[in-house]
Amino acid sequence: MDALSKVRALEFKARNTSSAEVGSALQTPRLPDWSETHRAIPNVLLRSAAFAVIGKGQRAWLDGATISSQAGDELTYTGQQLDQTDLDLCAAQLHLMRNHPLNQGYQTSLYALLNCLEITDTGPNRASLKMRLQRLSNCEVSIRAASYMYEGGLVHAERLEGSNPLVLHLNPEIIRLFAKGQLTWVHWGIRRSLSGCSLAQWLHGFYSTHAAPFPVRVETLRRLSGSKTANMSKFIQLLQRALDRLKQVSTAHDEKFEFQIENGLVKISKSVSASQRRYLAKRQNSTVAAGK
Repeated sequence: MDALSKVRALEFKARNTSSAEVGSALQTPRLPDWSETHRAIPNVLLRSAAFAVIGKGQRAWLDGATISSQAGDELTYTGQQLDQTDLDLCAAQLHLMRNHPLNQGYQTSLYALLNCLEITDTGPNRASLKMRLQRLSNCEVSIRAASYMYEGGLVHAERLEGSNPLVLHLNPEIIRLFAKGQLTWVHWGIRRSLSGCSLAQWLHGFYSTHAAPFPVRVETLRRLSGSKTANMSKFIQLLQRALDRLKQVSTAHDEKFEFQIENGLVKISKSVSASQRRYLAKRQNSTVAAGK
């Protein structure tokens, strides 16, 4: 083979290799991208007790336990019970990993996670973060919804000790939870402003998943949130305070949130996101077309 033929053969091989790599990259599942002001969280996690409203000392170990969820979703869980602080961490991890290939580990650091959570980098905060990372790493969920199934972990963290970079892993199959119509962009500023009030955070996530919230029974909210407040009168008091707090914080962020508790029902009127407006318009057009 002369020199020119060798050059052409090498060029042909390079072109083919490049095409294969591009094709592989296009087939690799990735989380969608989103803005700094929001966090993408699967609806099934926001409409259930997967991240429960529990107090200090109430965290339990579960083994294949059924998790309260909306009709149509079935969740079972194994591991130490998760709460709303764990959801903050899970959302931060997903935020850092957005648009990253799901079959590859993502290198980060405790500092980056604390910064994403807007938490000061101190020794006690690092120790607390490590415990939460281990809790999320060691859990397993099984989700059966109308349009998909998922079995596996949430976010797995490696190299929690030493000076090596922290590595985060996601099961590529988790992409099913991020399909169109299966996730919600949660307003991060509002959620962070609700820190310290886990019921208000849960309510914010739950109602963020609904474009036009339907009336919900107080008992249903208690069950779905995973609250361990047994006394209904006490829970209604906590619910009233949490909704008041959510209304106050939403108003401060130029978001509408009004509520009414009457005859055991909670009625909500709230701001609608651009994607939710499109959904409502599409649903209205479908209804009109069906009525013709």
